[in-house]
Amino acid sequence: MSSAIDPRHDLAGRDLERDDRATVAVFSSILSIVIGAAYYFSRSGFNNPPLPVVATVGYALFILATPFVAWRLIPRGHYEEPEMWYRSQAFFTLVLIAVTALAGMLVPFSGINIVWFFAVVGYASALLALAMWIKSTRISATLAVIVGAGVFALWAGGVAWSTRYKTPLFWETLEYKADVHHDPLYYVSMANSMRTYGVPSTGLDGVPYTPYHYGSAWLNSQWAYLSGVDVLGFYTLGPSVIVIPLFFAAVLMLAVEMKRGMTGDRSIVPRALRSDYAAWALFFAVSIGVIPSSGLDAMGIWNRHALISESYVIGLPVFLLILCIAVIYWRRQRTKHRVSDVVFLLLFAPAMLVVAGFLKVSTMLLLLAAGLTVFVLGRFYRDRVMLLSALICLVVSVVAFKLVSVSAQNQGIVPFSYMRYYVNAAWWPYFVLVHLFWTWVYVFVRLREEGVRTVGDVRQAAAHGRITDVVVLAVVAIAGWAAGEVIDIHGGSAVYFSDVQRWLALSLLMASASRWLAQRRADTTTDRRQWGSLRVSRAWMILLAIPISITLVLNAMRAPLTAFRAQIDLRRQLYQEAGVTAPVGIRDLGNHAVLYKGLAQSPAYPLISTLRQLGAGSPSIRARTAVFIPQSDTSFWHIWKEPERCSFVPLIVPATSGLALIDGMPPLDCNVTVQYGMTIYTPRKTPQLASDVTPQALCSRAKAKGFSRVVVVDGDANHVDQRIISCPSR
Repeated sequence: MSSAIDPRHDLAGRDLERDDRATVAVFSSILSIVIGAAYYFSRSGFNNPPLPVVATVGYALFILATPFVAWRLIPRGHYEEPEMWYRSQAFFTLVLIAVTALAGMLVPFSGINIVWFFAVVGYASALLALAMWIKSTRISATLAVIVGAGVFALWAGGVAWSTRYKTPLFWETLEYKADVHHDPLYYVSMANSMRTYGVPSTGLDGVPYTPYHYGSAWLNSQWAYLSGVDVLGFYTLGPSVIVIPLFFAAVLMLAVEMKRGMTGDRSIVPRALRSDYAAWALFFAVSIGVIPSSGLDAMGIWNRHALISESYVIGLPVFLLILCIAVIYWRRQRTKHRVSDVVFLLLFAPAMLVVAGFLKVSTMLLLLAAGLTVFVLGRFYRDRVMLLSALICLVVSVVAFKLVSVSAQNQGIVPFSYMRYYVNAAWWPYFVLVHLFWTWVYVFVRLREEGVRTVGDVRQAAAHGRITDVVVLAVVAIAGWAAGEVIDIHGGSAVYFSDVQRWLALSLLMASASRWLAQRRADTTTDRRQWGSLRVSRAWMILLAIPISITLVLNAMRAPLTAFRAQIDLRRQLYQEAGVTAPVGIRDLGNHAVLYKGLAQSPAYPLISTLRQLGAGSPSIRARTAVFIPQSDTSFWHIWKEPERCSFVPLIVPATSGLALIDGMPPLDCNVTVQYGMTIYTPRKTPQLASDVTPQALCSRAKAKGFSRVVVVDGDANHVDQRIISCPSR
């Protein structure tokens, strides 16, 4: 059987593997650079120093490109067949994430910031990876990947910045009318509390421990030290420039690892990732969506949420990188364990489950479910080391879950909860089909490829490890879907369980696409050069591709255009606040003096700018300082006109100032939510009295919470006063 792929245009063996890994590094590096440039230019006219952006892109490249260079240059590491898990590109990526985080953590203690070392190495690694990559194979495929990465970066950045969750002008939007979503304020409050007080807390009345998967908040806090910006500002820069490219790098990396281990017709020449157009078509289709965005939203299939949630956008790539390393370990399985096997089973696997749990608890639970299923089906409990590993993984997962789970999120057993509350009723019959569509496709084709026809065949193939990939994907899909259909998880957060399967399916589909197509072409003897011999099925596919392509383009344009319009609208409003007629063209909306005059006259500016200045004190002073804003200050407590948002107003203080509040619970007439860690505080039961705001009363409350200094902030829409109360130790 002859190959359907011309081997002259592709690579083989180690050259193929090197090229694929280089493609991952180059593609993700382009994403980071383009998103960083878009961020910088979108802030034109505002406070916009270039160095933080250049530094952030630099150490993003350190995380994205340096693992490939290290893998490529370390002697003998990639010549071992199969390679060791601790010499893999995926493992190096996890290590460098940890290295940059630890370096950031040391900045406030040592006063030394080595970000430019990371940046220089990052830029050099990206250039070296590009040089290694660009000299191989066809120029057309190379240009296609470069252009595709640039366009995809604009879409990804647009998704991240097209809502009130994140925008490059988040600070300015907050200072204008505070018209931002409260979720980022919650996450930044947690990050700032860990920075200032060393405790994960929202800081609304002291700093009590707040259970949550706050690992992402901690990570962003350390990275913000490296970038030299405040945490709130970093939330619109770092996750977009660092984590979104890492997200898609992990998807591609898992595809590369899976392609190496796939079975099939050995006469078919593997196609290099850069020229695997079927794989890239799937990448864009699954990521952006081939159904109109409005239709997906109606079905509760929130494609864009993967890039909006700051915890999910870092939790999922770590999930995929862990699977990459597990795949590499799986290929090296031996009856007798080596030292590296024991380290993987007893140390690495449990540690990664804990890390996953602190980043996004859903990914930890799905990893555990998939791992235990493979453990049982493969009868690995007969192996004492593996049995001990399973027990340790189970114990550490239970401990981590208790530390990070939020009881209020679990609102009880409600059959078909997610569908009932978040899916339009007309779409219920199609939800499971469409939401899990790519998983259905992969499972169907793989079972067919393996000749699995009956339930008994499935059980036997699973027990013999022939369809472990199918088993893992099926467990992740079923468990992820069932979580939201059995338990009422607040705010639609069940999507962060059920969406995981989409990205895992994408990696698996990309790994298999060219092989499947080549097998199909090799089985077809028809001369495809003649129009009359065109198969009817192929004609139907061509016709189907037309509306899918149009929808894909429209979906890709929607988010960037939405983000762009929001930018223009804010600038025009600030011109109006400044009393200046906004120009018709958009090129003249970047006048620095006019924009800042408009900001200074904006409704929320006096309060937000005052709070922002409070975060400039020394760490030792801030660690013993709290903020108090009396209930009489309606410019603060009613900063949002929507009554249902009253619960989240106090989050503005720790998010902007980095300081905790005392007596910071919402007003008496506010129906306080049980979410966002509010249950750890006592709701206000009586009105705030004059006796409650005296220096003596404030000091008494502050000292009970561990503070010795109180900054009282009070004022109105035009002016904000602040005074400092020092509380004597006795």
